[in-house]
Amino acid sequence: MVSISPGKVFGPPLGTNISSQTPTNCNLMLRGKMPIGAKITFPVSDVTDVAQLHVQALKNSDAVGPLIIAADIKLERFADLAQILE
Repeated sequence: MVSISPGKVFGPPLGTNISSQTPTNCNLMLRGKMPIGAKITFPVSDVTDVAQLHVQALKNSDAVGPLIIAADIKLERFADLAQILE
Protein backbone atom coordinates (compact mmCIF):
# COMPACT_ATOMS: atom_id res chain seq x y z
CA MET A 1 0.00 0.00 0.00
CA VAL A 2 1.13 3.55 -0.71
CA SER A 3 -0.45 6.67 0.77
CA ILE A 4 -0.76 9.78 -1.38
CA SER A 5 -1.55 12.88 0.63
CA PRO A 6 -2.45 15.88 -1.54
CA GLY A 7 -2.82 19.46 -0.45
CA LYS A 8 -5.99 21.35 -1.35
CA VAL A 9 -6.83 19.84 -4.73
CA PHE A 10 -7.85 22.15 -7.56
CA GLY A 11 -8.67 21.39 -11.17
CA PRO A 12 -11.45 20.95 -13.65
CA PRO A 13 -14.43 18.78 -12.67
CA LEU A 14 -15.01 15.55 -14.58
CA GLY A 15 -18.51 16.51 -15.65
CA THR A 16 -21.16 19.16 -15.27
CA ASN A 17 -21.85 18.43 -11.59
CA ILE A 18 -19.97 21.13 -9.72
CA SER A 19 -21.62 20.58 -6.34
CA SER A 20 -18.42 19.26 -4.73
CA GLN A 21 -16.49 21.40 -2.27
CA THR A 22 -13.74 22.87 -4.47
CA PRO A 23 -15.92 24.18 -7.34
CA THR A 24 -18.46 25.46 -4.81
CA ASN A 25 -15.77 27.32 -2.85
CA CYS A 26 -14.23 28.77 -6.04
CA ASN A 27 -17.67 29.94 -7.18
CA LEU A 28 -18.34 31.60 -3.81
CA MET A 29 -14.94 33.34 -3.86
CA LEU A 30 -15.47 34.64 -7.39
CA ARG A 31 -18.87 36.08 -6.42
CA GLY A 32 -17.45 37.67 -3.25
CA LYS A 33 -19.71 35.52 -1.06
CA MET A 34 -17.01 33.70 0.89
CA PRO A 35 -15.15 35.44 3.69
CA ILE A 36 -11.46 35.10 3.01
CA GLY A 37 -9.11 34.66 5.96
CA ALA A 38 -5.96 36.56 5.00
CA LYS A 39 -3.77 34.57 7.39
CA ILE A 40 -5.01 31.11 6.40
CA THR A 41 -2.55 29.24 4.18
CA PHE A 42 -2.61 25.75 2.68
CA PRO A 43 -0.61 23.56 0.28
CA VAL A 44 -2.04 23.27 -3.24
CA SER A 45 -2.25 20.26 -5.58
CA ASP A 46 -3.49 19.97 -9.14
CA VAL A 47 -6.09 17.23 -9.62
CA THR A 48 -4.33 15.88 -12.74
CA ASP A 49 -1.01 15.60 -10.86
CA VAL A 50 -2.69 13.70 -8.02
CA ALA A 51 -4.38 11.36 -10.52
CA GLN A 52 -1.06 10.70 -12.28
CA LEU A 53 0.59 9.87 -8.94
CA HIS A 54 -2.13 7.31 -8.22
CA VAL A 55 -1.63 5.67 -11.63
CA GLN A 56 2.15 5.60 -11.21
CA ALA A 57 1.81 4.09 -7.72
CA LEU A 58 -0.45 1.34 -9.11
CA LYS A 59 2.03 0.51 -11.89
CA ASN A 60 5.19 0.57 -9.75
CA SER A 61 5.71 -2.33 -7.35
CA ASP A 62 8.56 -0.41 -5.67
CA ALA A 63 6.07 2.23 -4.50
CA VAL A 64 4.84 0.05 -1.63
CA GLY A 65 5.02 1.67 1.78
CA PRO A 66 5.94 5.34 1.49
CA LEU A 67 3.81 8.35 2.16
CA ILE A 68 3.87 10.66 -0.87
CA ILE A 69 3.07 14.30 -0.19
CA ALA A 70 1.48 15.69 -3.35
CA ALA A 71 1.57 19.43 -2.82
CA ASP A 72 3.42 22.52 -3.84
CA ILE A 73 6.13 23.61 -1.40
CA LYS A 74 4.78 27.15 -1.36
CA LEU A 75 1.73 27.68 0.83
CA GLU A 76 -1.08 29.70 -0.74
CA ARG A 77 -3.33 32.20 1.03
CA PHE A 78 -7.09 32.23 0.36
CA ALA A 79 -6.85 35.91 -0.56
CA ASP A 80 -4.13 35.17 -3.18
CA LEU A 81 -6.15 32.30 -4.60
CA ALA A 82 -9.20 34.53 -4.95
CA GLN A 83 -7.12 37.07 -6.90
CA ILE A 84 -5.78 34.32 -9.20
CA LEU A 85 -9.30 33.06 -9.86
CA GLU A 86 -10.59 36.56 -10.51
